[in-house]
Amino acid sequence: MTPFYIVVKRTTYIFESVGDTGSRAEIAGKILNAHREAIANTLHTLDLDDLEAAVKALRSARRIGFCGMGGSSIVARDAHHKLFRRGIPRVVRDDPHMQVMSAALFSAGDVVVAISRTGSTRDIIETKLLSLRHSNRGATWSRTSFQ
Repeated sequence: MTPFYIVVKRTTYIFESVGDTGSRAEIAGKILNAHREAIANTLHTLDLDDLEAAVKALRSARRIGFCGMGGSSIVARDAHHKLFRRGIPRVVRDDPHMQVMSAALFSAGDVVVAISRTGSTRDIIETKLLSLRHSNRGATWSRTSFQ
């Protein structure tokens, strides 16, 4: 499998301030609007050809490894959970040492999904590069935030 990257352009999220003075309805509305905007920004900046390549890689993967640090580890765990019923062996790692050890054991047909809000987290980059360095085995999908 040929390694590939998906890097989505960064844009700024506009989150309305939520304070003690707003009603519950106002606070809920601000939170929902922030999520709607995030989804709309994703749709407008997403390269659909890259997305299709990622979906094909994930569908045909022998094994999938998800990794993320901090808040991105929650996204990695959520993705891991969502693929539970697909029957594809998968792992999720949020510890940088475990990420590197897992990446070193991946082989042809395996996919690493490295999730990072900034795209600059050193541990995630090292894990991604290691998974590719091992004889160009596997594929890596990198997802960054918008700014």
